[in-house]
Amino acid sequence: AFKKAIDVFKNLDIVINNAGVLNDSIWEKQIAININGTVYGCLLAWDYLPKYRSGAEGVIVNIASITGLTSFMSIPVYAATKHAIVGLSKSMGVQQHYDKTKIRVVTICPGVTDTPLISNFVTNYCLPAFEAVYRDDLPKWPKQK
Repeated sequence: AFKKAIDVFKNLDIVINNAGVLNDSIWEKQIAININGTVYGCLLAWDYLPKYRSGAEGVIVNIASITGLTSFMSIPVYAATKHAIVGLSKSMGVQQHYDKTKIRVVTICPGVTDTPLISNFVTNYCLPAFEAVYRDDLPKWPKQK
């Protein structure tokens, strides 16, 4: 995708890492996609942005979640993956890195959106050990529509 973007547009100024799976029942795949995918996207951006940006700076935007900012007891694996993205972004976004690379790293942590994914979560995606906790915890989550 990076090479194709350069071939078509001749530059690259921003990379948005928005890979994400919410499914604790397939936690190994969830970790691979949510964490490894974001790390891979960041490392590729770190390589491409300095070479192909059209201006003085490049930007990496990592999409995490509100679950990366606080504890969500009913989806512990998903929350852990989003905490990892927040930590990665903070570590890559320190001033010393920016001074050397002129790459800004921004993290967006959207809240819970009331969709069928959330309302059907217990029957489709929840670890059995956390089903009761999820049913009790869900009404407390701040939601956007």
